[in-house]
Amino acid sequence: MALPPRSWVPGGILATLLLWVATVEAATGRWCQRTVRVTAEEEVTPRREDAVPCASLYHYSLAGWRLDRHRMRQPHGGQPHRRDPQPGSPTPLCYIYR
Repeated sequence: MALPPRSWVPGGILATLLLWVATVEAATGRWCQRTVRVTAEEEVTPRREDAVPCASLYHYSLAGWRLDRHRMRQPHGGQPHRRDPQPGSPTPLCYIYR
């Protein structure tokens, strides 16, 4: 009677190794991986713009308005931090948008 060939890995170690691999795969979430597509709608409102006295800019920023840096550069010749009054205006104006 011939004996079957012996494996170089004993059965207990092989079973433990397979159990460990299954546990790692389940823990990493790869065991049952699927892709879920989610569609979302974004409400777009028209941009609101205004020119306000620069002294009240903080008040408007608390109300959700933002400083329009692009429009501020145009009348000031590319210098965004210069707040001289515009021609014909007694107070400096800042351009804001929401």
